[in-house]
Amino acid sequence: MIVMVDSNDRDRMESLHEEMMMFAKEYPLPLLILANKQDLPNAMNVQEVTQALRLNSFTDRYWEIMPVCATTGEGLDGFYEALHRVARGGLTAAPQPSPEEAQPTLESSSSPDTEDVASPPSSSTLAPIASSTSPDPAYVDHQKKIFDAAWDDWTSRPIAPDNNDDAFTQQLLDFQLDIWDHYTHVRIAYIYLLRHGWEEGSRLIRESLENFIANSHRTAAPNGGGGRSFHYTMTNFWCAVIYFWVRVHTNRTGSNESDFPGFLRFVADNHDGETNLVDKGLFRQYYSNGVIFGEEAKRSLVAPDLKDLPVYV
Repeated sequence: MIVMVDSNDRDRMESLHEEMMMFAKEYPLPLLILANKQDLPNAMNVQEVTQALRLNSFTDRYWEIMPVCATTGEGLDGFYEALHRVARGGLTAAPQPSPEEAQPTLESSSSPDTEDVASPPSSSTLAPIASSTSPDPAYVDHQKKIFDAAWDDWTSRPIAPDNNDDAFTQQLLDFQLDIWDHYTHVRIAYIYLLRHGWEEGSRLIRESLENFIANSHRTAAPNGGGGRSFHYTMTNFWCAVIYFWVRVHTNRTGSNESDFPGFLRFVADNHDGETNLVDKGLFRQYYSNGVIFGEEAKRSLVAPDLKDLPVYV
């Protein structure tokens, strides 16, 4: 069952919970909840929606929640991946890890016209997440299981011999990539940042993504409507986090050779919640909704307002 939630309408959460409970009793199906309107400054985040809808009470089935914005397409890249996970979850209860499974937890910005587009990522201590409420432990445990499943998917994806880095980037430049999802975006950034470093690599990433979005049918909306749009600050954010891991990986391995599957396995084994590449909502730890979804952030580089990006030196 797929439920689209207006995250900006706090008053209707209780009635929506009652309706969901009624349908859940009649139809014992797994749940995929889309927390929509995340671009609005006062929208509830996924943790708040989870608590308002009391999703942790659905202990007899698998459920998952995604932060999205239907008008811009933000967050929807991973929809089919999430749908696959939910369908695969079937009627199993929302996964809860045992205590022994719990793991210890492992960009200053400038004007886009300057040479230092954003401070490239370093091993400094990260500031705590700005939050007015403590995370719900059940929600945190549930998200960890979802992220673990996503890492299992990413690290098991084969790369065909005819889809090496050169062929992959050429498909990007020719607007012919078969898949346009978060995994693909991370691979694009990995290749360019490993090859060219921060300044040139991030420039090439912005340029290639903007051209692909403008010219590929995969990023166009159906029926001629408004499709995906390039987001400057969001792109810079992911470049910074991925570059952080590129630097850590090459330093630990002592090699600059491209090995994307090995890179993913390394990040999966060493990440913490503040640098988790499979977490598409990771930017919310660094930016408030009002800043990241503002028009200025879409057009140019805006500094994070919650905490600095991770930096590797």
